[in-house]
Amino acid sequence: MLQRKIVKYSYWLLLFVTTPALAQQGILWKIEGKNSAASYLLGTVHSEDTRVLQVADVVKPQFDKARSFTAEIDLNLTDSFTAAMSMILEDGKDLRTILGQGRYDKCAALLADYGVPEMLVRQFKPWAVMAQLSMPKPMTGEFLDRVLYDRAVQQNKSVYGLETYAEQIAVFETLSQEQQITLLDDALENYPKLAGQLQTLINLYVQRDLPALQRFSESLNKTKPSALVDQFNQTLLIDRNKRMAERMQVRLQEGNAFIAVGALHLPGDTGILQDLVKRGYRVTPVY
Repeated sequence: MLQRKIVKYSYWLLLFVTTPALAQQGILWKIEGKNSAASYLLGTVHSEDTRVLQVADVVKPQFDKARSFTAEIDLNLTDSFTAAMSMILEDGKDLRTILGQGRYDKCAALLADYGVPEMLVRQFKPWAVMAQLSMPKPMTGEFLDRVLYDRAVQQNKSVYGLETYAEQIAVFETLSQEQQITLLDDALENYPKLAGQLQTLINLYVQRDLPALQRFSESLNKTKPSALVDQFNQTLLIDRNKRMAERMQVRLQEGNAFIAVGALHLPGDTGILQDLVKRGYRVTPVY
């Protein structure tokens, strides 16, 4: 369960990143190159909501024909312990001391509803608490990317990841302690709105309305310092878009690949779709 939580941290935080204007619409895209069979790229929302999970059935015809499946990270990796340890404070530091008693008590009370014991909360870095409080409470542990991964394994497909746990966590490790606390304070302030925000996200996703999804993402940044938003936008979204677009090339050149990444990685001038167009691919919305 902890491994799945770590995977979902950076996915949910894409909600809080500004992306450029876009004209694209749709969540499943056909990617055609000059010398290989067509592949498919799916934008996902990493949610346990049944409406989102139904997307796995919608894309089944394209998925079942694919020779390989690629997610943001390989969900079968065994380094989740290393990833989990990256969330823990070092040198005997205590989160209660860092945050102060009042702020810490708020965090511990909220995380208790997530099933996180207070003694573990005390060991977390501020970014780890912020990330947890930006996610919905876990129910089944199943989300769209996981459903697709399990189906790929059942079908004996080759399975790949575009990033490592260490690379995803490095996004948060680049933040200073002060920046982490600033984002944590924002998460605490907006936590009462989280359920409604997530429902809006899911509604826009199942409508396949990427432009509206992007505008909604931008609207969530109004309470955050602009410099911090710009930094997070660069490291969490733009830099990762470039990295993932580059690393998926080997799969696209093989052809007949099915690739799934967070939906907000797709649109805009710095998005993966535009990157693929610049590389000479024909990119067509399918669903």
